[in-house]
Amino acid sequence: MPYSLAGAWILQQASCEECADTTKRFEQDVTRNLFGPFRSFHKMPTRRKDERLTHVDLLVENGNSPIRIRQPIAKCKYIPLIMPFFAEPGIQLDAPPDKTYALEPIMWQEPLPDFMKSFAYGIVLPGINISMELKFKSDNFLRLIAKIAHASSVIRFGIDAAEWMLPDYILGRKSNIRYLVGSIGQLRNFDEGTNWFAREDVILIEGVRYLTCTISLFCMKGCPVYSAIVCKSNEMIDSYIKDHNHKKYNQH
Repeated sequence: MPYSLAGAWILQQASCEECADTTKRFEQDVTRNLFGPFRSFHKMPTRRKDERLTHVDLLVENGNSPIRIRQPIAKCKYIPLIMPFFAEPGIQLDAPPDKTYALEPIMWQEPLPDFMKSFAYGIVLPGINISMELKFKSDNFLRLIAKIAHASSVIRFGIDAAEWMLPDYILGRKSNIRYLVGSIGQLRNFDEGTNWFAREDVILIEGVRYLTCTISLFCMKGCPVYSAIVCKSNEMIDSYIKDHNHKKYNQH
């Protein structure tokens, strides 16, 4: 989990400088361009406090052409969490590995109480709709999910435990990341005090057992939950999953 999303674990020497630069670029796209306003409002961790966002881009719609407004975050009463919701990983839908996906994800927004909806962004105008304008690359978001899934599984089983399937997608050597990464539903239950979790499981696809990692970046009711196919399972992984019976998983 990135530090900017309140991740507390550091994997020493986890990648070379070239690979670290690649992952930094797509992480920054997601954490700044998707989560930036939310992170700034809630004062989430950052190593560059002088670069923290001070304004949020809003779309104001009243039936005519939308009007764009840059609103100071200091004037906002609340900034909700907004996250993308994708289809399931293509491999689980029997899609070919090279299938392209033209559709952009549906955007999920944290539900707000009725009394908050009209003035969350510090603008009160009757009969209008106000939303945040967020510009990020959806595949970069899935690469971030893939990185978390891969790291969680390597921590759990060891680097030599399997032939890992995600690194080529994380590093951009393969482009169709939606074949292995997607959404699988919405969060309904979670341990009290948990901010995020990553949990491994074994599933059967077309007669082949795969290790999958289920991830929630924020433990909030209704929040999208993501899944990444990490590797083909083996006897050691099967045994571990069976013995632990989902009682232990990476969380914070």
